[in-house]
Amino acid sequence: METKLLELVGLIYDAAQDPARWKEFLQRYASVMDCHIAQLELITPNSRTSVSASIGLSESDIREFTRFSPLNPWAPLCYSAPTGAVATSHELVMDADYLNGGYYHEFGRRIDQRYGLAGLVIRTSSVTSVIGAVRNKSAGPCTTRETDILLALMPHLARAMRMHSQFVQLNAQAESLMEAWIVWRPGSCCWMDVATCCPPIKPPSAWPRGAMVCICLSEAYGPAIWRSRPRCKN
Repeated sequence: METKLLELVGLIYDAAQDPARWKEFLQRYASVMDCHIAQLELITPNSRTSVSASIGLSESDIREFTRFSPLNPWAPLCYSAPTGAVATSHELVMDADYLNGGYYHEFGRRIDQRYGLAGLVIRTSSVTSVIGAVRNKSAGPCTTRETDILLALMPHLARAMRMHSQFVQLNAQAESLMEAWIVWRPGSCCWMDVATCCPPIKPPSAWPRGAMVCICLSEAYGPAIWRSRPRCKN
């Protein structure tokens, strides 16, 4: 089992750098957990749910999942759990209540979602991330074996999510600087509101609100040279 865990951890960090590889991780994760569906979900503060990566679900399944997710009795209990928490479906909701509910009749039965396991990976002011896996009736409910595996992976999943967010921010900044380098000639200047600069400029308290700064390019150092006063004349 240790070898399988190390393999999964490696795939997690591969996916942190290349989001297209989350499916590769989920494929292996589902195999280890004996599940036919696995997915990473993102939930925004307005309770909208989307699937960022999945295996075992078609495109139409994903659309229907987003539609019926508010009816899933597992969801609110899972989403409100502490960060890093892991739980099986039968720990969250009694099987009879789940099977008699609208979610199972409208959608869960269609994808053979009888049992499940989920963990709350990370929660920020803008998004909550959950990893989920689904088993059919013949596979039976998840046990301590599966919960122990997911608990061991949770810190790595959380770190990978934070790494991915940082990569996205750095790539956006790099793209902005490259655009500036292409558009502006070295030695030229451009006025910009301090509030819109990237990276942000923190002006001294003496600067008036809405102060403008002059961003100047340098032959030697590129677009990251900032003239450090609120007014300049080119």
